[in-house]
Amino acid sequence: RAERLVSYEVHALAELAAAHSLAEDREDALARAREARERLAGIDVERPEKVYRLLAEVFGGLGEEEAAAELFREARTLLDAKAASIRSDAIRARFLESRDVRAIREGATA
Repeated sequence: RAERLVSYEVHALAELAAAHSLAEDREDALARAREARERLAGIDVERPEKVYRLLAEVFGGLGEEEAAAELFREARTLLDAKAASIRSDAIRARFLESRDVRAIREGATA
């Protein structure tokens, strides 16, 4: 149960980082994004592709290109493993066509 709460907190921190970024509050956006990224390491997060994509976009939008690229690479590795574990071709195809997955694949190759 505690791990599930941490997962929600990481999602919330990523969303806060995005909100601060949109409000052009660079300092708070970076602080929340960095905290979310640190907490993301080593925990099992529900829908990790969404968190990774959001954080990568926040870092990229703030000019932190190296951090954004690293998050896209990490996300791509996770997604490749997740896709490989899906036995159904149809379900795997739907997963790979989702917005977050496509954004990560495009970001990872950019």
